[in-house]
Amino acid sequence: MAAVLCYSTCLMANTAVSQETDTDLFIKKLRAYLMKNAVKPEISGGGFYNSFKFNSTNGNLYNRYNGHSSFGSLGANNFEWRDFIAGLSISNIETAIDAETQLAPTVNQNNNTKIGNAALNVYVSRLLFNAVYTSVFAGYGHSEFGVNSTITDPTTTTAASYGSAYFSGNNNYIGARTMYMYPYRKFLLQGGLGYVYSSFFQPAYDIVYNNRPSSNVAALTTRIGILTENIRIDYRNIDHVVPYLDLGLLQVVNRSYSNTSINASTSSALPQLTLANNGFFVGAGLAYTQKHFRVTPYYQFVQRTSSFTSNLGGVRVDFICG
Repeated sequence: MAAVLCYSTCLMANTAVSQETDTDLFIKKLRAYLMKNAVKPEISGGGFYNSFKFNSTNGNLYNRYNGHSSFGSLGANNFEWRDFIAGLSISNIETAIDAETQLAPTVNQNNNTKIGNAALNVYVSRLLFNAVYTSVFAGYGHSEFGVNSTITDPTTTTAASYGSAYFSGNNNYIGARTMYMYPYRKFLLQGGLGYVYSSFFQPAYDIVYNNRPSSNVAALTTRIGILTENIRIDYRNIDHVVPYLDLGLLQVVNRSYSNTSINASTSSALPQLTLANNGFFVGAGLAYTQKHFRVTPYYQFVQRTSSFTSNLGGVRVDFICG
């Protein structure tokens, strides 16, 4: 009898261990399947349109701007090399900004700035264990700037001054990101932590006015580091369609300017990238896959304190190889 009880107890224990092992294997296989399908080589292209605005007012003095950016890219992603996955892309972004500043009671300045930026981008990823992977990414870009400036004196009848300037600059960035994937019932949960360090260089230039001496703008290098945390939720129970929700936080963890007199919020001609305020973002998208093609329209809203907001809408098209 004792032997029977011992055998029964051992059998139950072994069954529990077997069930636990089967569950673990199932989760691992599911994660491996998701990762395998997520990293198939692909040729990707896409674009987005982003509108943004900033407003900082103190009494009769103010600094505000609004603008938009249009972005296009083409690249190759998810190509395996040994235990690594790599991708390369080229991109172009066109930005237009209308700014109004009155930082002294007697001077009002309006600037219209147009920027064209072409960049080369690269990343390398590696799966660490189960569904945890990390990426290192970097890029270099060259920018062309055109500035039209109007200066008025609201306290006198002095005629307005009109000026313009054209110059070029460059930017580069490097960063790292770690993500974790976990399947839960009909959902795929992803959590991410990332950091990017960017540097923007603007050379010295002169704004030439029609009725006053030229105004010299000193060279400026802006360096900034941003930390992001995000959670993404995919719903995977519809044939060919995967809707998702993405939300997260961003924090400016370090920044420096070669000219210490520069105001943080106006330090760069790309304010949506270098604005020195913390904030959050919320986005949603829908990935539709049919045979070798995947189309993903998406939207993202960004709020950085009460001063800055942006609305971004875009679409990405992937041709999945293999």
